[in-house]
Amino acid sequence: MYHNLKRITMAKEKTSRQVLTNLIKELDDVQLAILRERILAVSEAVITQKDEIRKSMKHSMIHPDLYINTMQKTFDLTKFKN
Repeated sequence: MYHNLKRITMAKEKTSRQVLTNLIKELDDVQLAILRERILAVSEAVITQKDEIRKSMKHSMIHPDLYINTMQKTFDLTKFKN
């Protein structure tokens, strides 16, 4: 019985993709520019501090290199082109 309740509850949760897609749809152009700038700032900070990130995430459930590589990909796909 509990198992079925858990499945029903879990089914109502939105995926990260759904949440972020909905967020993007709701933001205007200025708000999107602000979001993009913050994403770039955070991802760049991770990229430039790889050694510190590896040390701080040494015992994390998420492998530090997965986190760093995700931030690198995020930066590469959102950076402003010259």
